[in-house]
Amino acid sequence: MASVMGGLVGAANQDPRLNRVFATFTASNPSIWLDIDRDKVQSLGVGVSDVFNALQTALGGFYVNDLNLFGRTWEVILQAEAADRSDISAIDKIYVRDKAGDMIPLRSVASSRFVLGPQVISRFNNYRAVTVNGGPRAGVSSGDALNAMAEISARTLPQGYGYEWSGTAYQERQAEGQTFGILSLAVLFAYLFLVALYESWMIRSRCC
Repeated sequence: MASVMGGLVGAANQDPRLNRVFATFTASNPSIWLDIDRDKVQSLGVGVSDVFNALQTALGGFYVNDLNLFGRTWEVILQAEAADRSDISAIDKIYVRDKAGDMIPLRSVASSRFVLGPQVISRFNNYRAVTVNGGPRAGVSSGDALNAMAEISARTLPQGYGYEWSGTAYQERQAEGQTFGILSLAVLFAYLFLVALYESWMIRSRCC
């Protein structure tokens, strides 16, 4: 997706009808991947859900209950101290209780490594998608810019990829071809307004 996005954005920025076409998607964000040996977890008598609960409690936060005190309701959240979850070595300090009640270090059943990947994967109509933004150059209408982007997308995107409009671009596409109908309604309402005004003036003239 990142390579296809780069090709599309590069081709769009070379078109004289478009200006500052960009996308914020990137697939090279560093992340920490935790490999959990599930077979070893089960052989040590530890539940896999207990491993995830321990990680959530220590590194994220675990809701316990609500406490009524001093006329207010307080949430009780269990979480490790900031100094104990500030780097990757904090994972080695987490222990999980097995069925016998013994504490098993998490480092004995899990290992961590750095990986590169997208920070956020967006979805549009249930498909994985990348949002591309841009605008028309000076002297180019937004409709011509949309047509240019549609031409570039049809020419650049490989098989299996497609594009859809969203936001104001989608609304503009939906409103295409309605100018004649709106203009006709405006003329009709202006005519009816003038007819009503003329009838009102004639009634006043007869009364006087």
